[in-house]
Amino acid sequence: MTAQSRTGIRRINAGVIASVSGVLLPVASNLLVPIWQMPSTSASGPEVARFVVDQQAALRATLALDTAGVTLWLIFGGAAWLRLRRVSASDTLATSLFGVAFSGMVLLLLAGFTSSFVLAYRTPAPATAQLLYDLTFALLAMSGMPAAVALGAYATVVFTTKRLPRPTGDLAILTAAAHILLLVSLVTPRGILSLEGPLITVVPALLFAWILTTAPTLRRGLSNERCGSG
Repeated sequence: MTAQSRTGIRRINAGVIASVSGVLLPVASNLLVPIWQMPSTSASGPEVARFVVDQQAALRATLALDTAGVTLWLIFGGAAWLRLRRVSASDTLATSLFGVAFSGMVLLLLAGFTSSFVLAYRTPAPATAQLLYDLTFALLAMSGMPAAVALGAYATVVFTTKRLPRPTGDLAILTAAAHILLLVSLVTPRGILSLEGPLITVVPALLFAWILTTAPTLRRGLSNERCGSG
């Protein structure tokens, strides 16, 4: 095995570790402030401000865990992008789209957390609290679009190269479709497709499942290549 191959394996190993940690941290954060117990997106400014005051310390801890976890997704994304390039034998539109779109998704999520940090930083006026709260959910929902592109690009590589497990591609397509619904939620104030419905928990759960399902397969594929080259 060449030095370049060993380097690639180490990078993907780091991505596998980061993926597990990157999912566990946001899951742990929900033990502090469960997302389903937060004010609805139609809550008034005074309601949001009162919630922030009552949960300020827990909110800060939750946001710190979420930020750390999602930042680790960049390492997973880099490892997945490296693996996609290896199985494609070259850079393709799909591999490039995955890298760019996955990074865009993470940046929008971090922007949403930034808005929440500002909200939890000090006791906000009701009007400001409502604005920051709405901005947080808008940024988090908007992250669904680059997420859908990244997941679709991943699935494209899986189906065209047939060198990665097909179930990870199938799950990527399902998760991409769910993320597109996040955009719909921005124009749907009520009902099952709104942010007050199950989307707010189902979509992240699908993404977590895809990350945890995909990460081990990246390492397994390299292990097979190493055995073959030996």
